[in-house]
Amino acid sequence: MANVTITSPQTLSGGFATTAAMYDTPIRESARTKNGVKLIPINLEGELISALKEAYYGYCYSPVSRETGLFAKPAFLGFEVHRIPNGDAVIVGFANADAVKAMEAGTQTISLDLYPVETNEATEFVQVLRSRITNSKSLDRQHFNKLVLTVSGL
Repeated sequence: MANVTITSPQTLSGGFATTAAMYDTPIRESARTKNGVKLIPINLEGELISALKEAYYGYCYSPVSRETGLFAKPAFLGFEVHRIPNGDAVIVGFANADAVKAMEAGTQTISLDLYPVETNEATEFVQVLRSRITNSKSLDRQHFNKLVLTVSGL
């Protein structure tokens, strides 16, 4: 296993955060409010993000795919995705502070290692517009589902 630890402040005595605790945080709730999304209802679970008519958020393991479905219950180390009102999607996660600054500056194309939860390698909360992603690699299961993205400038 990789030398990365989950650093969520809400952990069990064994050192691992519960799945719900890792995703039920004030910073995520603030992003949901800002993005105008609500939790996908049970009757729409599994619907493709591209087919959703309203702004929802949910969880999945294929956040870059336009053909992924969203689910209401977070799965361990799955990504939170927001289908925002303009039809685009936002992948929510954590990355290295320098990479987040470079992405937010938008002056160049960058490589971004995105994790679904905070780790000792990825401490900055970030939201990545899917429309800015030009390339992605498969989830790295050996490194807490790290997703390596190429993110274009603005």
